[in-house]
Formats: sequence, structure tokens, C-alpha cells
Amino acid sequence: MMSKAFEDVMASFYRQSAKRIAHNAMKKDRFNKVYGKIKGSKYHCDDLKAAHDNGGFIIDLRTPEEYSSGGVIYNAINVPLEHFWRWFVSSAHNENTQILLYSKNGMDSQTVFEELTSAPYNYTNVKNIGDAIWYSECSH
Repeated sequence: MMSKAFEDVMASFYRQSAKRIAHNAMKKDRFNKVYGKIKGSKYHCDDLKAAHDNGGFIIDLRTPEEYSSGGVIYNAINVPLEHFWRWFVSSAHNENTQILLYSKNGMDSQTVFEELTSAPYNYTNVKNIGDAIWYSECSH
């Protein structure tokens, strides 16, 4: 026979597990929606080089550890997500500057993309180009 304390602990565990499962399902659903949006928009290496050469920015939002593990696109700037807005405020650009964003799995870059393309910024030339793995052949 189980004690009341043990039953309470197990009930709490099951409630937390149900919340965790629901949260993970929501994250997976958002990932699938984002991935579906960016999956068909792969850039060619020449396009990425041209964007940089024409004054645009290619921003790698991964952590320094992820950045050092490889998959760095031609002339990408490593600006970890937690430092992005500080970099954004201090860099020279306007709403027409081409900004190409990528991250570990495309989710962080999608978050920044959504913020930059809506009020108050309303940038028009920002793209979420996905994740670093897609562009491993475009390394510098």
C-alpha cells in the first residue's frame, strides 16, 4: 500500500510530465512551421558572397562554442542571440540593408527575423536562411 506522501509526489510528477510533453509538442509544432517556411529558401554560396560584398550582413546567431564547431558561412559575423540587440543598435544599417540570419536549428534566427520585420523596426530585406548545416560548403 502506498503512502499519501508518495501518491502526492507521483501525482505531481505526472502533472509535470504532462506539461512537459505538451510544451515539447508545441515547440516541435513551431519548429515544423518554421522549417517549412525556410526549407525551400536555400541560398547559393554566390548569393551569400554577393550579399556580404554589397554591404549586407550575414549573422550567425549560434553560441561561440557552436560557432567554433564549424558550419561558418562566408564572412558571417558571430553574434550570439543574447548579444544580437546590442550589436544591432551599434552597427551601421538601415531598414533596406540586407540581413541574412542563421542559427543552430533555424529557430533563433526565425525569432529575430520576426522581430526585425515587424513594428517598430519593419525591416524589408531580412531573411532567415536556416541553419549552418545547409551551408557547410560555403565556409570561408
